[in-house]
Amino acid sequence: MDRVGLANRTDHYPAQLSGGERQRVALARAFSNEPRILFADEPTGNLDRKTGLRVVELLEELNKESQTTLILVTHDMDLAADLAESLRVTIGDRITWDFAGVRIETRVVSLRTVDWTRFETNFYAVFEPGTIEDAPQAAVITARVEGDTKRAEFQRYLIDTHANVSVLDLSRIQQAIDTILARANQAVRFLGICSTISGILVLMGSLATSRYQRMRESAVLKTLGARRSVVLRILMVEYVAIGSLATLAGLILAVAAGWIVVAQVFSVPFLFDPIRIGTV
Repeated sequence: MDRVGLANRTDHYPAQLSGGERQRVALARAFSNEPRILFADEPTGNLDRKTGLRVVELLEELNKESQTTLILVTHDMDLAADLAESLRVTIGDRITWDFAGVRIETRVVSLRTVDWTRFETNFYAVFEPGTIEDAPQAAVITARVEGDTKRAEFQRYLIDTHANVSVLDLSRIQQAIDTILARANQAVRFLGICSTISGILVLMGSLATSRYQRMRESAVLKTLGARRSVVLRILMVEYVAIGSLATLAGLILAVAAGWIVVAQVFSVPFLFDPIRIGTV
């Protein structure tokens, strides 16, 4: 526990530890028996970026000290790149693959960048023809079948005719994601309605507060010879200018916030549609 920096937390219950501290406890428990092989499945899952990097550094330090064979499974692209850099795997290096006891030595001739936005298999190792044909293999195929009935019939047919085939219905995952996004959309719409109502109330209060000031200005203008129509036009231009500036500022802030969320957080292309924005 002292090695993972938790010597002062030994008398605490799991519920009293943070996510990063629990992950460090799991690392201490895993290395305590000095295993020959250690499987780490998503060691940085559900952790923030800073805590995840700290856990990875600690994992590498403990692995070097114990000389344990480490097998790491992760979907964190940055983490995978960091580990590849620490292992110094680059073009020209040789990697030995173990296919159920069959060892095949290969040389890295190119590196590829995975597009994580595609709904396809994202883990590739491309071999020359004739290299692994005799090795044990498993195939991963994605197929799209429209309709729940046809999809169920297709899955039943695959299972009945091929007992060694595993079928994963990704439409259920898509439906769950759609449900979550729909609820989030409803929440955003509700907040938008509340914000609009609040804005209207604030505007009404502002108008009521400045009513007497407007009346005094109108009286001064009439005293100077301005007609009623001129006073009304002045007030109209003033309110239109204020409303236009407020709308423009709101649109700019909304577009900037959308770009930050879409491009920086979700890492997907941000499409700016001035026509739809203009209709707002």
